[in-house]
Amino acid sequence: MRENVDIIVKGNRIEDVRPHDESHKGEYVDASDLTVIPGLWDAHVHQELSALFLGGCQGRQLLSFGITSTISVGDPAYRSIEDREAITSGACVAPRLFASGEPIDGSRVW
Repeated sequence: MRENVDIIVKGNRIEDVRPHDESHKGEYVDASDLTVIPGLWDAHVHQELSALFLGGCQGRQLLSFGITSTISVGDPAYRSIEDREAITSGACVAPRLFASGEPIDGSRVW
C-alpha cells in the first residue's frame, strides 16, 4: 500500500504513481486521501461470441463493473486483432484486450 500519492495520467492510461506534489504538470489525480485499486482482469472471455448477444455495449458494460483488462480465449485471431486495434485507437470503448486466437485442441464434440 502507498499513501499520499498522485496518479499521473497520459492518454487515458495511468503512466505513473508518484508521491503527492502540488507542482505536477498535466493531467493527474490527487489520490492523497483516496483509496484506489488498479482495476480487475477478466481472464476468460469470448469477445466475439459475446458480441453476438451484447453488441457494442459489451466493452462499456465490462468497464462499468471495474474490469480494465480482458483475455479473450478461443476467438478468431483476425477479429481479435481488429477488436484490439479498435480499442487501442479509441474507436471502441472497452477494457484493454489480450487474445489467444482459435483453439487448436481438436474437434468440439460433447
